[in-house]
Amino acid sequence: MSTDLQTRISESRQAGSVKVGQILRPPGDPAVAADAAAITMKATPIGEAWVPVDQARARDIVQLALAFDLAYRIRCMPDAQAAQLAEEFFSLVPSPMHIVANLQNTRWVSSGPGADLASHGFTPVTEATFGIAVVSVGAKEAAILIVEDED
Repeated sequence: MSTDLQTRISESRQAGSVKVGQILRPPGDPAVAADAAAITMKATPIGEAWVPVDQARARDIVQLALAFDLAYRIRCMPDAQAAQLAEEFFSLVPSPMHIVANLQNTRWVSSGPGADLASHGFTPVTEATFGIAVVSVGAKEAAILIVEDED
């Protein structure tokens, strides 16, 4: 299912690179699971640099990363489509879930309508100039979404 979602996001976004993956959750805290998910996507594990984010903020982060190019803030798809694809990503892991992201500053996204980027602080998980990784970690599995853009 994650491969189909990755294809649909990539075709809709038509910018940068998008990776979506799903793994069985290894033992340990959410950062351990996030690192394992990153490794399966050939990304760099970042350990304690994973930042916990609440579900509302995580949905905003994913929706904005899908709707807009990370480098130039060029629209890539309508908000409604980005929101629907974000919900599909989060549905890959049943609740309850912990969500972590590679953000250095979790206040870079404001919640709600008209949300906007305030900063581009992130810990790189790939060699891309701009990259956002969000990992949803459930009791038995984890799903990762990586969005990359270049300037």
